Amino acid sequence: DFFEPALGLERGDAKIVRNAGNSIVGEDAIRSIGAALYNLGCEEVLVVGHTECGMAGADADALKEKMLARGIAEEDIAKYDLAEWIGGFEDEEENVKNVVEKIKNHPLIPDVPVHGLIIDPATGKLDLVTEKDVISNQTLNIITPYTYEKEIEGGGTETVYSASWRQC
Repeated sequence: DFFEPALGLERGDAKIVRNAGNSIVGEDAIRSIGAALYNLGCEEVLVVGHTECGMAGADADALKEKMLARGIAEEDIAKYDLAEWIGGFEDEEENVKNVVEKIKNHPLIPDVPVHGLIIDPATGKLDLVTEKDVISNQTLNIITPYTYEKEIEGGGTETVYSASWRQC
């Protein structure tokens, strides 16, 4: 798994909520974020999208055809707005920014830092896509992506993408 090492995390260091397109569709993702903040002691939220996301450009009409082909009844499909239900988007970076804003503006989420990042699954490279959060009277941790060269068995080196935290 590339995700935790790219953030410099060990297993168990973070509560990770994964869903298709890192989207906020309905309340389930918000409920999970709230549980992490209120019940598990988490103090920050990271929204991490990835390049080449299959949800980018999701087509509701094509989805409907696939559902019909797999035996889902037309009347059951008609009960849903498939474009909203699937939560597709056009641009990974804009989606991350939109999700960050939804989390920050939800009435049940406290005033905590919410960061948006994009990760390249092929390389592990992280890019911060949201502006630095400003939270009054609180210390804010900022993620700084960086790379280093690692020697590999048999000779040669490979570029490793990781991140560090700093307080400001």
